[in-house]
Amino acid sequence: MNRLSFLLLILMVCFSSGSAWSLTKVDSVLVDKNNIEVNKRPKIGLVLSGGGAKGMAHIGVLKVLEELGIRPDYISGTSMGSIVGGLYALGYSADSLKNMMISQNWSEVLTNTIPLKEVNINEKDEYKHYVADFKISSQGIELPSGIIEGQKLSQVLTRYCWPSYQYETFADFPIPFFCVGSDITTGQAVIFDQGDMAEALRGSMAIPTIFTAVSIDDRYIVDGGLVRNFPVKETIDRGADIIIGSYVGAEMKSRDQLSSMVSLLKQSTMLLSVMDSEENKPLCDVLIEPDLGEYSPADFYNADSIIDRGEIAARKMKKNLKSLIDSINYRSRDIELHEHEKSDLVSIEKIKIKHVEYVGLENVSHKLVTGKLNLKPENWYSAEDIEESISRLYGTLYFDKIKYRITSDKDGALLTMIFKEKYNTMLSASLNYNNETKGGVLVGLTLRNSILKASKWSTILNISELPSLRTEFSKYVGAKQSINIIGGGEYNSAKIKGYNNSRIMSINSIRTAKLYLGAEVYPESSMSIGLRTGKGYTFMNSELYANYSKMYISYLYTTLSFKFNTLDRPYWSTRGFMIKTNLNYYYDNRYKIKMDTYKPIGQTGGLKTVNSNRPAYFTFDTRFKYNVRIFSDLLVYKHTAFLGISSRSDNYNQQYRIGGAHAYLDNSVPFLGYRENAFMSNNVIYNKIELQSEVYKDFFVSAFFNAGYFSSESSQLGDRLFKFNDWIGGGGIAVGYNSVFGPIELHVAKLTDSDTPKLYFSVGYRLW
Repeated sequence: MNRLSFLLLILMVCFSSGSAWSLTKVDSVLVDKNNIEVNKRPKIGLVLSGGGAKGMAHIGVLKVLEELGIRPDYISGTSMGSIVGGLYALGYSADSLKNMMISQNWSEVLTNTIPLKEVNINEKDEYKHYVADFKISSQGIELPSGIIEGQKLSQVLTRYCWPSYQYETFADFPIPFFCVGSDITTGQAVIFDQGDMAEALRGSMAIPTIFTAVSIDDRYIVDGGLVRNFPVKETIDRGADIIIGSYVGAEMKSRDQLSSMVSLLKQSTMLLSVMDSEENKPLCDVLIEPDLGEYSPADFYNADSIIDRGEIAARKMKKNLKSLIDSINYRSRDIELHEHEKSDLVSIEKIKIKHVEYVGLENVSHKLVTGKLNLKPENWYSAEDIEESISRLYGTLYFDKIKYRITSDKDGALLTMIFKEKYNTMLSASLNYNNETKGGVLVGLTLRNSILKASKWSTILNISELPSLRTEFSKYVGAKQSINIIGGGEYNSAKIKGYNNSRIMSINSIRTAKLYLGAEVYPESSMSIGLRTGKGYTFMNSELYANYSKMYISYLYTTLSFKFNTLDRPYWSTRGFMIKTNLNYYYDNRYKIKMDTYKPIGQTGGLKTVNSNRPAYFTFDTRFKYNVRIFSDLLVYKHTAFLGISSRSDNYNQQYRIGGAHAYLDNSVPFLGYRENAFMSNNVIYNKIELQSEVYKDFFVSAFFNAGYFSSESSQLGDRLFKFNDWIGGGGIAVGYNSVFGPIELHVAKLTDSDTPKLYFSVGYRLW
């Protein structure tokens, strides 16, 4: 017999007995015969369990409660239940919560990935370029406490919890609220009913080994579901007389269901939590358990259907809920109903910041932080303003996490910026393979703030048959840290193979090296203007027939560059625009060429060495990408173009390398239908149009057509720009998958003047 049945039985006995102390209901207040109040209307507590994505079913339950006019007096929750319950208690309606969950970009929120457009432009090329990252400390190589630090998750929670800053405690919300976390150091449940709401929600859902733990008031907090996934007892202790529970957590599986090692391990880790929930379920007067058998805690992309399952389950219990209302004479005049159109949310557009405090800065320059944030006391800021400032600073990649807290008073507010710096030394690694240059191992070592504050020294090595290396030191300077001083060097190697049909006619091995020093101005997330100068070397060796045997070139160069990039992804971008322009001046060009003087068929010609100094010359190149979403991610139009011009036709140095699927160097031009580095040219016009579709999450299909014109003389480009008979074209299809090991791509393309299609396959990230 549950508590509701027992209460009804007692009332029936009291009324039938005609006892002198029998009670009479008048307007939801129990009074004795002398009209003395004995007990007010029973208080309703709503308890929402954890369950990952399955916790979104609570929103469907809330929708039905709204329709019935049931407004809880208390709400409690754990993990996802804390997020749904907390935001509802703050004043969001069930419909607004549903829209919030359905429209959320979960691939950003539930990963450490931020959109590429928010990453500082001089970090974009290396961002998310590795499969594994390791921290290096005095104790050796360390692993993080969780896979996901959750920068975007914290930003989203803080944005939606923005109205909570006007309340002293969670009990002051339109509906009093608390949530539960677990102290991983003591194994105790921790109740959060005051403080920073976003931080409390983030701690309550910090699934161990998935999300990093949260430090709150000297406690190390992880998911409350480990200890108290269904906090019914705590809600009763807070004053709730009637409990409505919505449970979507784990269930105890039978012996027959525990048929695999994974199922045994899962039940073992959740054993205490499930047993605790089973003890709390009987304490509910109405228990709603949505049927979510085919959904997992990770199915955030099925928000709509999961919410519907919650609504279906609640409607099945509608009779029980109505009986509950009738039994306590729950009337609209006792409490204001929570209607669909009505919201208790008291929004705050902007807050006046009286003072800005910085917590957690140890190695990162204070000047870098204040310069990038640009948050000034005595100014008014919205949540969006602060988020924009944080994104600008976080895009420098000097931090694992940046969050903020606002403490309000009548004169203004204290804004506390809380930082978790990246480890000074990080080791990164990734594997790669492609059918053109075969396999390789990408290893990166990054030292931040080790030499100087606001500095970074990164070294990337690609260990393969054609090795490559880049090492670079950079430091922000200036009042707003809007100038980035850069110095470094790079080395790469390649083989240019000439073909006649499928037969290799020539092989040229090329190795290039550069040393440079320069600066970038306004290196924000989308744009920078740069100037570099340095010395370069090119070594060319003919392994098969060519008009030279060896060539050595040294030169000085100066480059003026402009970069603008708002693409949302490095691979399979769906929106944004990118342009990268370089004006290069090459001078002091010194050539040393060992060449054949004469080579008749079947004979070996004589060799001679020629030393020469070539005149200075210019090259200009611009790379362009543009994406338009025609129908969401289901159909995206993409346009890629490249223009490269050289003022001299006889320079062998820095020629544009044609062919392959991607551009890995400033002077490489992708052209599907040709093998990677199929040939070189001094002047290039190239265009590619593509229709891309994300047919399933992280799985892409596209059709493309590319065409170009190549010449030794720049004057020929203008003459033949619209003479398409001189152009070379080709098209094909591509499929790709964004895997945990990096992008997996397969391109099949055929040139219009060739009978043989070319296949390009690659897995993983490459330096070049």
